[in-house]
Amino acid sequence: MYDAAQDAFTLAINTKPALIEAHVGKMLACEPVLWWQTNYKCGLEKYNFINANLAAAYPNETDIRVLWGLSLLNVAFEKEFQGEIEPPPMIQARQVLQEALIAEPMHPSALHYLMHAYDVVQYNISIKALDYVSNYE
Repeated sequence: MYDAAQDAFTLAINTKPALIEAHVGKMLACEPVLWWQTNYKCGLEKYNFINANLAAAYPNETDIRVLWGLSLLNVAFEKEFQGEIEPPPMIQARQVLQEALIAEPMHPSALHYLMHAYDVVQYNISIKALDYVSNYE
């Protein structure tokens, strides 16, 4: 049943790429979401992939870029990157969010997520968050 749903949502995405509901549906069709064994990693990977594709398709949509940055931060804080000060998804999230600020320098969510992206235990990295804090105030 879920494979058929994945196929249906893929068809909808191919037919109308801007239909956000189809992207969300594809993400939710990874596993039966009502059961405890939901494949969270599958959903997060699809969500990240969707946001990357939407950002590429709509480069002038700042909010899409910000959501992509947030999804990258979610990946960066997963177990597989525990112990790493700057995992690759975090570095990519910073780049994506900084690009969003080029288009909209005072975007509150981009500023907020960049503060989190620099919230690490190494001073020379975490000090960079202050630039975004002062603009966020």
